[in-house]
Amino acid sequence: MTISEQHPTGSKAGHALAGLLMDTTPQTAGILVVGSERTEDSDFVGALNDQLDDQNFTSVLTFRGQPAEIRAELTRLVDSASRIDVIATTQSLAPIMQNIKARFATLENTVIVTPPAYRWPTFLLPDNLRNVANQITVIAIIAIGMTMVIITAGIDLSVGSLIALS
Repeated sequence: MTISEQHPTGSKAGHALAGLLMDTTPQTAGILVVGSERTEDSDFVGALNDQLDDQNFTSVLTFRGQPAEIRAELTRLVDSASRIDVIATTQSLAPIMQNIKARFATLENTVIVTPPAYRWPTFLLPDNLRNVANQITVIAIIAIGMTMVIITAGIDLSVGSLIALS
């Protein structure tokens, strides 16, 4: 069994990051929640924003968009002297946010946080299960055909060589 690091997405990621922020960030901190326009990121931003609102965080800004739009919004926020202590984003946007943050001297002390990763077996992931199903389909079709041949009291030894030929 292979175990690897998995990164939560969607509302699950938002809830996980909200718990981390509630434990480590004062309620008066300026928090910028950033996500892309994908559905998973919208769910992430919505869940995180709802959780932080419920905990009475006073300065939470949210933004969804493409990297160029995120950079423009961050430029606008820096120019307006908005307080940004923490940038909360998804794991996929974290490297982009690091690059954008590096262009602003005023964001030098700003921390970029992502949902905490967890270790999970890769076999039970949906992509791997689809892959296993796709690979076994040919063998399953042949097995059904051979079952019919055996049930009718016949025998067909050419199946293996035909599969090898195809």
